[in-house]
Order: sequence, then C-alpha cells, then structure tokens
Amino acid sequence: MKTFDISYSFKAPRDYIQGPDMLSQCAGVAARQFSERLSNIVFTMHRMSNKNMRLELKKLSDRDPKIESNDVALLRFTVGDEAWVGRLKEREDGPTESYEYDEDAVLGLTRLDADQLSIRLLEESPYTPIETLTSMTKALHLRVYPNATGKWIFCKWESQSWPLPSKLTGTTIRVVQALGSRLTKSEIILDGSAIGQIYFSARKAA
Repeated sequence: MKTFDISYSFKAPRDYIQGPDMLSQCAGVAARQFSERLSNIVFTMHRMSNKNMRLELKKLSDRDPKIESNDVALLRFTVGDEAWVGRLKEREDGPTESYEYDEDAVLGLTRLDADQLSIRLLEESPYTPIETLTSMTKALHLRVYPNATGKWIFCKWESQSWPLPSKLTGTTIRVVQALGSRLTKSEIILDGSAIGQIYFSARKAA
C-alpha cells in the first residue's frame, strides 16, 4: 500500500471540502503514479469533511471494494488490467487557506433547458473541468427541482478515463435518472460521446 498526504483549501464561504476537489486531488495523485491514463473511474463520497486527507492506494484482487467506516471517499480505477482502490481518510489538521469561487460565473456561460432537463456550456470556463461540470449540474438541479428539500450535493462520479478533457465548450449535461426524490444521475456529453456520469443527492439541512 502507498500513502499520500493531500492538503486542501476551502472555497469561501464554505467550511468543508467539496467532493469534486477530493476527486480531482486523489485522481491526480493516482494518475501521476502510472504512465497510462486511469480507466473505469468510480468515485463515491461517504461523508462530508473539513479536514485534510491521506490517500491510501492499493492494488485489488476484488474489483468491488466496500467503503470502510472511516473512509471519507473511495476511488476505484483500473490501469491496464489491474484494479486499484484509493481510500481517502481524514488527517488531524484542516485547511488553513481559502479562496473565492463564483459558481454564478459558470452559470453565465451556459444555456439551461428545464424542459429537456439539460444544461449546455457555451464558452470555456475559468475553472477546472470537474469544478465546471459540478457547478453546471448544481445549477440544473436548482432549476429542475425547485421544491426539493435540502441542499443538492455532489456524491458520485463515473467515467471511462481520467483526466478529463481540458476544453469543454459544447458540453451538455442531462438528468437521465431520478432515483426517488433525493438522488439523481446525469450524463455528460461532449462531441456526441458520453465522458462521464455525475450523481447528486439532496441532503437535508442539519
């Protein structure tokens, strides 16, 4: 097993680490360990956290690892024909820095179609691909499900490869499945092909 310490910054005014930041950092660390792209990505959030993390990276014989009680999130992927799992666990210390993140700046670059349950990116975003896609999906949910109770939260990601394309103009996100009233699955389409699926859950306020 290999371990890597990962430090984060808060996105003001948030006082927790966003799931997409966890995904981006731990997938980035994992990708740097290999000369090939990661494939068959499944990232699953288990709980929220305001701590920095330790990534425990391990090769698997079992391709369906289970979340352990002290996991914050679980990253599954393959490299060649080998299956790997990365477990994100809390460290004692938390982020000491924060920066501004304007989700509305992303929304202004999109066209939203509530009837089609979709949103399309018209121009390049100033943020990372996963930040952009998450902000688009959140905006879509706030429009399509105005009466949902709680706060829409990123909870799972699936894609055939990582890293994501750096240019996303023309990307469309469409809700393809609502699992009850509190969990959705949306498909991300770029140039006619699916590049990933993003899941959101409606978390009740504490």
